[in-house]
Amino acid sequence: MEMKVQDKICPACSNQIDDESLEFCKICNWEVVIISGSASQALLKYYNDKLERHKVSITKISKLKHENVNMVQQFDLLENRKSELESKNRYLNSEIENLNDKIKKYYGLVKEIEILQTAINALQEENKELKIKVTNQNDPKI
Repeated sequence: MEMKVQDKICPACSNQIDDESLEFCKICNWEVVIISGSASQALLKYYNDKLERHKVSITKISKLKHENVNMVQQFDLLENRKSELESKNRYLNSEIENLNDKIKKYYGLVKEIEILQTAINALQEENKELKIKVTNQNDPKI
């Protein structure tokens, strides 16, 4: 493909080339070459083939850059989600610790209730025995 000075357009990326002293396009890095109309067919074919390969390359590079931007965005989202989950995990671990403390207190109270129930049972038994004694002392038949 022939690039004429008056075109001032990059044949690879269609970027406007404002500075005629440039050797490479600022956007796609295509070598700015002016090929005269009297160039051989072999030279034209060489540059056309080179241009086509360059277009394929810049298309792939553009696609990779776009994919990279998407991956960076996904990574950022994942990092944010990770931070949220770590925070939630810390909160839940704190809640588990609080519940474990309550369970320990509960079992402590259960043990205390068992001790008190044993004492109540003993007092009730003692009370029965005292009632029997009092009844036996007040009963004239005995």
